[in-house]
Amino acid sequence: MSVDQPMTLEGCLTLKEILSGPEELEPETMVIRQLIRRDLQRLLKALNEREECIVRLHWGLDGETDPSFEEIGRKLNLSRERVRQIHYVALTKLKESKELIESLGEYIV
Repeated sequence: MSVDQPMTLEGCLTLKEILSGPEELEPETMVIRQLIRRDLQRLLKALNEREECIVRLHWGLDGETDPSFEEIGRKLNLSRERVRQIHYVALTKLKESKELIESLGEYIV
Protein backbone atom coordinates (compact mmCIF):
# COMPACT_ATOMS: atom_id res chain seq x y z
CA MET A 1 0.00 0.00 0.00
CA SER A 2 1.36 3.39 -0.93
CA VAL A 3 1.38 6.24 1.59
CA ASP A 4 0.17 8.49 -1.24
CA GLN A 5 -2.86 6.29 -2.00
CA PRO A 6 -6.22 8.00 -1.28
CA MET A 7 -7.84 6.66 1.90
CA THR A 8 -11.31 8.12 1.38
CA LEU A 9 -13.86 7.61 -1.36
CA GLU A 10 -13.50 11.24 -2.34
CA GLY A 11 -9.74 10.73 -2.70
CA CYS A 12 -8.82 13.86 -0.76
CA LEU A 13 -7.07 12.24 2.23
CA THR A 14 -3.96 10.05 1.95
CA LEU A 15 -2.35 7.68 4.45
CA LYS A 16 0.65 10.01 4.52
CA GLU A 17 -1.56 12.87 5.68
CA ILE A 18 -3.16 10.70 8.35
CA LEU A 19 0.13 9.39 9.73
CA SER A 20 2.26 12.46 9.25
CA GLY A 21 4.11 13.64 12.32
CA PRO A 22 7.05 15.93 12.84
CA GLU A 23 9.05 16.33 9.64
CA GLU A 24 12.17 14.75 11.13
CA LEU A 25 10.20 11.51 11.69
CA GLU A 26 8.89 11.22 8.13
CA PRO A 27 10.37 8.21 6.32
CA GLU A 28 11.62 10.31 3.42
CA THR A 29 13.45 12.68 5.75
CA MET A 30 14.99 9.81 7.70
CA VAL A 31 16.26 8.13 4.53
CA ILE A 32 17.70 11.38 3.18
CA ARG A 33 19.53 11.98 6.47
CA GLN A 34 21.00 8.47 6.35
CA LEU A 35 22.16 9.03 2.76
CA ILE A 36 23.72 12.38 3.68
CA ARG A 37 25.58 10.78 6.60
CA ARG A 38 26.84 8.00 4.34
CA ASP A 39 28.08 10.42 1.69
CA LEU A 40 29.60 12.71 4.31
CA GLN A 41 31.50 9.74 5.78
CA ARG A 42 32.86 8.94 2.31
CA LEU A 43 33.90 12.58 1.85
CA LEU A 44 35.70 12.74 5.21
CA LYS A 45 37.74 9.64 4.33
CA ALA A 46 39.87 11.95 2.17
CA LEU A 47 41.26 13.44 5.41
CA ASN A 48 43.73 12.09 7.92
CA GLU A 49 42.53 11.34 11.45
CA ARG A 50 43.40 14.72 12.97
CA GLU A 51 41.94 16.70 10.07
CA GLU A 52 38.72 14.69 10.24
CA CYS A 53 38.49 15.21 14.00
CA ILE A 54 38.92 18.97 13.66
CA VAL A 55 36.37 19.25 10.83
CA ARG A 56 33.86 17.14 12.78
CA LEU A 57 34.32 19.24 15.90
CA HIS A 58 34.28 22.61 14.12
CA TRP A 59 31.11 21.91 12.15
CA GLY A 60 29.35 19.97 14.94
CA LEU A 61 29.02 16.82 12.82
CA ASP A 62 28.84 14.56 15.85
CA GLY A 63 25.85 16.36 17.27
CA GLU A 64 27.77 18.69 19.56
CA THR A 65 27.60 22.46 19.30
CA ASP A 66 30.32 23.80 17.06
CA PRO A 67 33.18 25.05 19.22
CA SER A 68 35.70 27.74 18.31
CA PHE A 69 39.21 26.91 17.11
CA GLU A 70 40.46 27.90 20.54
CA GLU A 71 38.14 25.41 22.26
CA ILE A 72 39.13 22.67 19.82
CA GLY A 73 42.78 23.50 20.45
CA ARG A 74 42.34 23.08 24.19
CA LYS A 75 40.64 19.75 23.65
CA LEU A 76 43.40 18.48 21.31
CA ASN A 77 46.30 20.22 23.05
CA LEU A 78 47.01 22.43 20.02
CA SER A 79 47.17 26.18 19.57
CA ARG A 80 44.19 28.00 18.08
CA GLU A 81 46.32 28.95 15.08
CA ARG A 82 47.43 25.35 14.48
CA VAL A 83 43.81 24.16 14.57
CA ARG A 84 42.90 26.89 12.05
CA GLN A 85 45.75 25.80 9.77
CA ILE A 86 44.76 22.13 9.92
CA HIS A 87 41.13 23.07 9.28
CA TYR A 88 42.16 25.11 6.22
CA VAL A 89 44.23 22.22 4.81
CA ALA A 90 41.32 19.82 5.43
CA LEU A 91 38.84 22.06 3.61
CA THR A 92 41.26 22.38 0.70
CA LYS A 93 41.44 18.58 0.47
CA LEU A 94 37.67 18.30 0.63
CA LYS A 95 37.23 20.81 -2.18
CA GLU A 96 39.36 18.56 -4.39
CA SER A 97 36.84 15.71 -3.94
CA LYS A 98 34.50 17.17 -6.55
CA GLU A 99 32.48 13.98 -7.21
CA LEU A 100 31.64 13.50 -3.55
CA ILE A 101 30.82 17.16 -3.06
CA GLU A 102 28.48 17.01 -6.05
CA SER A 103 26.77 13.95 -4.56
CA LEU A 104 26.12 15.93 -1.36
CA GLY A 105 24.83 18.82 -3.45
CA GLU A 106 21.96 16.62 -4.63
CA TYR A 107 20.42 16.88 -1.15
CA ILE A 108 20.27 20.66 -1.17
CA VAL A 109 16.87 21.91 -2.23
